[in-house]
Amino acid sequence: GIEHFNPIQTQCYPALFTSDENVLIGAPCGSGKTICAEFAILRAFSQNENARIVYIVPMKGIVDARFAEWKDKFGRLGKSVARFTGEVT
Repeated sequence: GIEHFNPIQTQCYPALFTSDENVLIGAPCGSGKTICAEFAILRAFSQNENARIVYIVPMKGIVDARFAEWKDKFGRLGKSVARFTGEVT
């Protein structure tokens, strides 16, 4: 698990979890943006238990990784997770 948030996550948390402000996070790969997205997802569920969230990523590998992780993580909260890609095999 995570013991503490990094500086990007710490700076973004108030806007993502305690407000309804729009947020754009521009940061390098591996900088913790996924955790920031999870703050926003949890905020949405806290405001509306039937909220639907769309998370967009550029590569199928990332889609597969987030799907596996979030299916388990948000499934424990009674939420379902689906994945859609534009790729055709």
